[in-house]
Amino acid sequence: MDIFNLKKKTAYKFIKNRLNKAEKINNNKPGKICSVGILAESRLFEAYDFTKKLSENFGLKLEDFKILLYEDPEVDNININYPGFFETDFGLFGKIKSDEVRNFANTKFDLVINYCASDNLYANILILHTNACLNAGFYNENNRYYDITIKASGNRIDTFNEELTKYLSILKMINPAV
Repeated sequence: MDIFNLKKKTAYKFIKNRLNKAEKINNNKPGKICSVGILAESRLFEAYDFTKKLSENFGLKLEDFKILLYEDPEVDNININYPGFFETDFGLFGKIKSDEVRNFANTKFDLVINYCASDNLYANILILHTNACLNAGFYNENNRYYDITIKASGNRIDTFNEELTKYLSILKMINPAV
């Protein structure tokens, strides 16, 4: 029996159970956004670090953003100054083994944005573990992970960020810089 296949099967079971539980109880009440958690793939940040523009759009300081990057050791060989998480940081049933990832998940965020691909199993597990009032991500067929989803053709980051800024300002959750 392949241990990694068992790990993925139990991870999917964790996701299913957590999503069913989340539908019943949601005690987080969104308010003004002051802290933002960002999940992204390391290749994205190698090509384009959009956090400065996003902080300007949200009217927040860069210190109000906490970034955690997913790195695939088979594909990624990138040296970026942000903490990362790997498949090995998770155990059976979606249990977090890494202190860095656990600290991110336990941090109280007003908003967590997932820029990872929708099929990234470990980013999805982490979204379900986070302690956030709102979760945002790209639109896909399974939107149960997020409170806010935005459909941007080709998963364009700038379009996504502009639309997210627009919706959050309409909801009076941010004071965007003019």
